[in-house]
Amino acid sequence: MRFVSLVISGRTLFSLAASLWPFTMTGNTAQRAMMCPGCQSYVERADKKNLCVRCTICTSRTGCTYEFCWNCRREWKGPVSALKCANDGCGKQEVSPPNPLVLCHPEFKRDKLQKEKNDIYPMTDKNPARKRLALLINNIEFQYSDDRVGAEKDELSMEKLFEGLGYTVVTLRNLSSKGMDAAMRDFSQREEHKMSDSCFVVFMSHGNASGLNGIFDQEGDDVFSTNDIFKHLNTPNCAGLRDKPKIILIQSCRGEDDGDVYVQDSGNQRLQTEHREKDFCCLRSCTPDTVSYRNTEKGSDFIQDIVEIFNQYAHQDHIEELFRKVLKKFKETHRRQMPCKERTTLSKRFYLFPGL
Repeated sequence: MRFVSLVISGRTLFSLAASLWPFTMTGNTAQRAMMCPGCQSYVERADKKNLCVRCTICTSRTGCTYEFCWNCRREWKGPVSALKCANDGCGKQEVSPPNPLVLCHPEFKRDKLQKEKNDIYPMTDKNPARKRLALLINNIEFQYSDDRVGAEKDELSMEKLFEGLGYTVVTLRNLSSKGMDAAMRDFSQREEHKMSDSCFVVFMSHGNASGLNGIFDQEGDDVFSTNDIFKHLNTPNCAGLRDKPKIILIQSCRGEDDGDVYVQDSGNQRLQTEHREKDFCCLRSCTPDTVSYRNTEKGSDFIQDIVEIFNQYAHQDHIEELFRKVLKKFKETHRRQMPCKERTTLSKRFYLFPGL
């Protein structure tokens, strides 16, 4: 049998779980219980010789089998093995390269807050009580379409970036449209948002003008509308993120047209009203009706450029300036494609202040 697992605790039982099982033991394989990277529920491994563990909660919610590796705590990839899965880096002991993310100086943050306090979204200082979340949905394998070869590179790059920025990353792979909707609904209700100051949501999939393709899409019958991303995170549906910046990144095609053309040179308790959709910023990988490009070895230009720009400039620039730099790089180096901002309703500047 490929997996043996038992879900023993949900997020609400964290303190109980922490008191019952020895989480401090060194080595992932020595732990009795581990948090599922998909839903953050605690899973016990019955077969100590089997690193492939199924999460029944993720499987039920998404409608697809969800298994993760006990060793590297990523979605399972490749054949069953007692030593490692097929994800990059699993089971290897070599020292990881230094994180390229440039950290913010405390003096810069203090100066910005003093001069622009009323125009900057409040950001919680780094401490154990801060609970930032980032949701990453990456559809790679499709039943009726070509697999998105190289998308694993984008996933790894985004995970490393978000972790460096202080976000706990919830990564899900290969979801149908119903699975994506369920994942968004669950993410919007996470209790951690109440202790957070922001969130990121990243979708990577095939797509068209109607939305994002689920893994079973054949003729437009398994498509997730991007409008539902905003609906799940809006003011009435996600109280934990009210008045907090919500950043959405979408890597997908939006049509079949090429993007290039030939041209000639030239705070209180009283009842009050608030807008349904605010404090969003969405960057999409291409303009309407056009395609997005992905390198099978390096990943997509969109995701890789975002990671590069954030690593270099997030210590000094706010989010919309970072996005402007991404667009500028595309104009200079990837002229067949142009990302675009959509439904941006940020009323203040959003600085990430990495490291602080």
